[in-house]
Amino acid sequence: MRRSLTRTTAAAAALALALSLLGQSPALADDIRPPTVTSDDYPDDDSFHGAPGRPGDFTFDANGVDDAVAYHYSIDGPECTTRVEPEVPGGAVTVEVTPRRSGGHTLYASSVNAYGNSSRCEPVYYFLVAPHARPVAHFRLDEGEGATALDAVTQERTAEGSGVIDWARGRVGARTGAAYRLERAAVVTSEGHLRTEGPVVDTSGTFTISAWVRLDDTGEDAVAVSQDGEHLSGFQLGYDADEDAWVFQRAGQDAPNAGFDHRATSTAPAQAGIWTRLTGSSDPATGELSLYVDGVHQETVDQVSEGTTEGAFVLGGGLAGGEFAGTWPGAIDDVLAWNRLPVTQDDAASGGHRSEIWRTANQPVVPEGTWWLGETEGASAGDTSDHGLDARLHGDSDTVWDGAFNDWLFKPGILLDGAEGEHLRTDGPAVRTDRSFTASAWVRLDDGGSDAVALSQGGTSTSGFALGYDSELEKWIFEVPAEDSVGAVEVDRVASTQGAQIGGWVHLAGVYDHTDGTLTLHVDGGREGNTAREGTWHAGGDVVIGGAGHADGVERPWTGGLVLAQVHQGAALQDEIAGIQLGFLTM
Repeated sequence: MRRSLTRTTAAAAALALALSLLGQSPALADDIRPPTVTSDDYPDDDSFHGAPGRPGDFTFDANGVDDAVAYHYSIDGPECTTRVEPEVPGGAVTVEVTPRRSGGHTLYASSVNAYGNSSRCEPVYYFLVAPHARPVAHFRLDEGEGATALDAVTQERTAEGSGVIDWARGRVGARTGAAYRLERAAVVTSEGHLRTEGPVVDTSGTFTISAWVRLDDTGEDAVAVSQDGEHLSGFQLGYDADEDAWVFQRAGQDAPNAGFDHRATSTAPAQAGIWTRLTGSSDPATGELSLYVDGVHQETVDQVSEGTTEGAFVLGGGLAGGEFAGTWPGAIDDVLAWNRLPVTQDDAASGGHRSEIWRTANQPVVPEGTWWLGETEGASAGDTSDHGLDARLHGDSDTVWDGAFNDWLFKPGILLDGAEGEHLRTDGPAVRTDRSFTASAWVRLDDGGSDAVALSQGGTSTSGFALGYDSELEKWIFEVPAEDSVGAVEVDRVASTQGAQIGGWVHLAGVYDHTDGTLTLHVDGGREGNTAREGTWHAGGDVVIGGAGHADGVERPWTGGLVLAQVHQGAALQDEIAGIQLGFLTM
């Protein structure tokens, strides 16, 4: 019987009182044995079971200590801090334990008798936790040409095109040698779709589907990913026009007149023209159907579904009434399928590694603009990412180009005169500022007397973000205004813990995490702190290097040197900041 971990049982208290009245001597701690432990979910049989984050039942037994009133236990350390009490002294009790990492685990435990004496906290049980099951399918959709997509998990599985298949700039992309390609790294299904020869997931069991989607037209229902049944799709991940919402839906039965009566929808309206990560999961054990959007849980609903669907896995449409329907008017990228639930908890036991659901929504970090700023002449600085957003110089080319030298990277850079308002400016935006992004630059500030911005992306009236220096605080800052308005008063800002260094090279990196809703500042690779971002908006203007840009001009100009200004879509983790700092994630 499962018992509370904290409640003292009346029977145990009565026994302790009776023994005290009889004048019996308390037993020595060395005479008390720790409990025995068994588990059907995680047996001690030298085999791997379960998975990190998957709970299991563990039963504690008295091991001959007839007056045992409590057991204490801990995992992977001799602390024995968690208390559990049997219903009667000397009885067994079952508790739920959730391992947080794969590999071997040792359960330590001790027994406490009616006198309050305890055995030693000793290792009593060892079990092995299997790693998370790999995806059963992964369509990267990086082909860039033709009408066939390969499954990276099962090499003989392909998704073949029907209708017109085209390719667009993707959200994930692919690294080929030293270059990173986003162009033509997503499939366009507005006039066609892709389908496998047979099923990918067992829709009668537990499964998860995840995909980056870009919806270009919200006029009608649309399906990004599905799997055919006889009359209906076994599931559909996509968009509901009536609700103006993202949806993950299933039918209770695959019948001619059946509909999708189990539907989890997003809490906010769907946004067109924006790469969005949709993840849907189905768990028959709990009867739950769940939807996540950009790593955030939206809704979980009850479901009852019969049987499995044996038809094709489809990208860009679905099946309704026995007919193909719901063509996806837009693009699809990086489709994943698992025969398990997604991992939604961060792994604190592994150095705080982020959860699977977070990583699918914020990773990988991909370059959308890279300016080394090593030019020696000309009218612009080249963007070495495949976005091609060259930054035009507004300043004196004789003094700006090759005017500074970074003795950390051993690279030449630019030298800007803030008094003259010198800066560089692209023709259009690099990243979506209402989705996770990372902005960074090597900076050398030569004048700390006034506010200065090294890198920004402009909106209509103010910058969508600014990475630079605050003269009043005398610190480095990363900030995002709450709205696109003139002289925006409300600004979400994180500042460095230490004062800014004037006249020396420093690497600044600002990260916006859309899933968590936070801004984080890194200085020379170290995390300085973070703050909440209240509200989001997209700054669709130019990238400005050397000032805070907006439609009407540039403010807070930079005086000093700049090298390797970068903007990445996605939220860089701590270990990735070092790669960005050294230019390893630039192309």
